[in-house]
Amino acid sequence: MNIELSPISSFDQVEIAALVIELTAAVNGIGLIDDAQLDLDLLSGELIANPGRFDLEEEQEFLENEEFAAHNLAKEKFSALVSSFLERRAQSLGQAYPFSLKYADGPIVELKPVEDISISCVAVVAMAVFSVLQDNNVAQITKEDKAKFSRLFEPIFELVCTLALAADNEGVVWWNGRSRSQRTFLKQLVRVRDFIGTGLVRTAEQLQANQVGVNDGGVDAFGISTVNGQVGPDATCSLLGATLQRSARRNKIVGPAQVNRLLGFFINVPHLTFAGILAIPFKSQEAEAQDCRDAQCRYLPIDAIYRNLAIIASRQPVAEAVPFLTTLRRQLVSRTRKIVKELAITVNGREYRFPYLD
Repeated sequence: MNIELSPISSFDQVEIAALVIELTAAVNGIGLIDDAQLDLDLLSGELIANPGRFDLEEEQEFLENEEFAAHNLAKEKFSALVSSFLERRAQSLGQAYPFSLKYADGPIVELKPVEDISISCVAVVAMAVFSVLQDNNVAQITKEDKAKFSRLFEPIFELVCTLALAADNEGVVWWNGRSRSQRTFLKQLVRVRDFIGTGLVRTAEQLQANQVGVNDGGVDAFGISTVNGQVGPDATCSLLGATLQRSARRNKIVGPAQVNRLLGFFINVPHLTFAGILAIPFKSQEAEAQDCRDAQCRYLPIDAIYRNLAIIASRQPVAEAVPFLTTLRRQLVSRTRKIVKELAITVNGREYRFPYLD
């Protein structure tokens, strides 16, 4: 699989340019503003066409007649905007940010030493790759390679969301996607039941006709809240559904019907509250957020996922000593290793590959 990165041509592409620089740093150790391949003709054209946007009304005529100066100013202003975005991103992600920032004629993004790369850092890089790939104007990839990437990335996103779920409160989480089969799904429910201490899961022989063959119940991860390691009377079992769909996600909302569908696999339902979560790798949409509220389903868009990854990273190294987080790290690294072995990034005509994950 190869992603070829095209030049940045508009001041509306600051965010994607910053992610491209991060991506270059991830594969090359260092990322520079030049890795965004700025089209200075088009960027300077924006300065001249809309000087009020950049507080350049008095310089418009000069810039029209001085191409070199216009190019330099366009690069300077674009670099400043990218630097500002990267600073905000690094601050919000905290220890989950896998890069260090410097400045010299534009931002310099450097990959942190491997010993400082936590599970949250791996998740942030994975999500940056996905986000870049969503911009068809910048990321060029064949239809076949994109389909393959999505297939390999789906379990990675589920694991990233499972990790984000672990930041909510004290408790445990389990990824439900290691093996999609009816047998393993029922084993997961037994695991949930054993941890809670109440309830009775149907055996394969006790399943109803519409339950036969169900391999995950629409749930990609379970999260159970605890107090001092114990499941209390106010405990909640979160049922997380993660999807890569760009639109038409209403049927992915884990509402009462979906929760009841899962509870149907219990003969005796465990004594705690069950609640759904919809996780997406995109920015929040108000209409979708309202649909989730109406369905009593928590909404977890990409900004909320990043926020939770930062919380997990702030707990290092204690967090990664927790057994279920150790398992999550192993699963995430294993799945990520599969995709990076086959993924190449082409920047300025030069092909890069991700370093091997330990």
